[in-house]
Amino acid sequence: GTVSGKGQFRTTGGKMNVAAKLCMVFLGVMASSGLCFGKTIYVDQSGGGDYTTIAAAMNAAYQDDTIKVAPGTYNVTVAITKNIKLVGSGPKYTVINASLNGIEVGAGIITEIRGFTVMAGGIGIVLNYGSVSTIENNIVTGCGDHGIYFSASSTITNAISTTIRNNTIVYNNNSGVYLYQ
Repeated sequence: GTVSGKGQFRTTGGKMNVAAKLCMVFLGVMASSGLCFGKTIYVDQSGGGDYTTIAAAMNAAYQDDTIKVAPGTYNVTVAITKNIKLVGSGPKYTVINASLNGIEVGAGIITEIRGFTVMAGGIGIVLNYGSVSTIENNIVTGCGDHGIYFSASSTITNAISTTIRNNTIVYNNNSGVYLYQ
């Protein structure tokens, strides 16, 4: 077939069969819904986003979605249980301030965490059970325990596959980055 100057698809030598039309409609719906490609979900505790809490956005997210968090201080432990990207507005602007652990990445999860200051009564960022993560452009500070912690079930291979880049990890009560085997 060909595409006309108006962007219309025309078949050559006959009509488009029903299966081809259904396929095009299906692909169009999938692409526009974000089911094929991750969509972006916005969190703004003042009400200017899709959700006012990170937890509500996490519950609504599907695999490969991106959760963008507006500036502010979020007094919560963030549990990442899906393969998503969690993106703050920059460490000077978006703060996770948790009484226990700051961000906990679940078993086998592949994630990216960027653009936050993380402060916690416990560990800043916990990577559980073989999770593979990219952690970049964050400040992890003032934690009652380690800054970033790979759990006992994490393997050396997963630790090598995890990227920790361009972070400031300071003033924590224990190690900045700790791998326990």
